[in-house]
Amino acid sequence: MTGRTGLRSRLRGLLLGAALLGGAGSCAAAPDTLITWAVRDMAPFNIMEGPLKGQGIADRMLGLLQQRLPQYRHVNSRVNRARANQMFARDPLTCDAGVLKTPEREHLMYFSIPTLGVVTNGVVVRRELEGEIQPYLKDGRIDLAAFLADPRQRLGVLVERSYGPLIDATLHAAAPERLLVHHGNNALGSLLQMQQHGRISALLGYWPEVRYLAETDGVDVSDLRFHPVQGMPSYLLAYVGCSKTPEGRKAIEAINEVIRELRGEELIQLYARWLDGPTREAYLQDAKGFFEKD
Repeated sequence: MTGRTGLRSRLRGLLLGAALLGGAGSCAAAPDTLITWAVRDMAPFNIMEGPLKGQGIADRMLGLLQQRLPQYRHVNSRVNRARANQMFARDPLTCDAGVLKTPEREHLMYFSIPTLGVVTNGVVVRRELEGEIQPYLKDGRIDLAAFLADPRQRLGVLVERSYGPLIDATLHAAAPERLLVHHGNNALGSLLQMQQHGRISALLGYWPEVRYLAETDGVDVSDLRFHPVQGMPSYLLAYVGCSKTPEGRKAIEAINEVIRELRGEELIQLYARWLDGPTREAYLQDAKGFFEKD
């Protein structure tokens, strides 16, 4: 009896040990903290359709981040900026792999260290309207406030997108009738078509974004002119933003470690490939100084 009792006891011990080890292995293999990534329709940063689907700048960067954050589960959610802001205000852990830092967003998000510099936004007009905007140009840069004071002009913009502090303030001060604010997905592509049909005289955007959409939608890129805005820097710094919660703060700490590994040549080249020749050369030279402060 004693032998059988001892055997049963040892078997129970072995089974219990196996169960505990199995449980520990399951915990290690199946992280239970979820990051919901807000992904916006913003080619060539995020490419949602076509042969280059998933190959955009932010698409590739997000893939690199997720591979290096195995302690989290990841799900991508396709949303516009307004919907993304609602998620940041409501959810414990939403992140966005490509945002500009603004005072308004600092109420909603913790920000990573900068991920990359992007060529600043500007005003895009059709070539035939270049004569109309000449009074507002100096050295190729446009006086946006003066342009928006002209009752003949109407500028297309995206709802709740930040274009940088100076442009944001100028838009806020403009008469509402001078702006056409577009909501929904593929908003910039829709604005580009409105411009082609004369409903707006110009639109705001990043030149790589506008050029990509023009080529995709059959608009002649040589018919478009891009003008940076007077007073804006040549480049804006992009960041990863996560919910302003304890979970978001912890995620940003982990994300910063990954960004430090990636943001040298790897992220710079991801962006540079979408620039045209002279702009690419200048960018690759200037990018060397983007992260000197941290």
